[in-house]
Amino acid sequence: GAESVAFSGGWAPFPASRSQLCPATGATRHHHRPRRARGVMGQVLTDRLPAVIGSVYLFGPGVLPYYLISVATAQAADLLVQLAKHKRVAAFDLSPVVTGILLAMSLPLGVPLWFPVLGAAIGIILAKELFGGIGFNFLNPALAGRAVLRLAFSEEMMKNPVPTPPFAAAPDA
Repeated sequence: GAESVAFSGGWAPFPASRSQLCPATGATRHHHRPRRARGVMGQVLTDRLPAVIGSVYLFGPGVLPYYLISVATAQAADLLVQLAKHKRVAAFDLSPVVTGILLAMSLPLGVPLWFPVLGAAIGIILAKELFGGIGFNFLNPALAGRAVLRLAFSEEMMKNPVPTPPFAAAPDA
């Protein structure tokens, strides 16, 4: 038979034998095998690859520095905070890379290249590591960094360049 598992607000019958149960809700997990952060983040990066390729196609190779700078800053900030906290260095779990990619995707083209540096550092340090690191942050680090940039530099962050794919017809004069 199925064991009943404590559920917030009462008892709910969930089969305890199918998989490990979530301690907070008592529900079964969707994935029945343990997944490490690196694997999950690798899947997120794989899922974002078409959007990254599309942004390079639509906006040109000028978007690449935003991706590179944002990812490098997020990775460096994550590593530095872990070293400063004397934690086991887990900077290779790919979560800073995901943060850097998402931040770069959310920035308007044409902002100064120090925007992704500031946004990634704020996102990693204040939104992720301040609350205990991966899995404990209540804000998405990339969007927290973008929100601070939007509040501090509203005019620059409101620019929305129009994509011009290589096959687009030239505008009529």
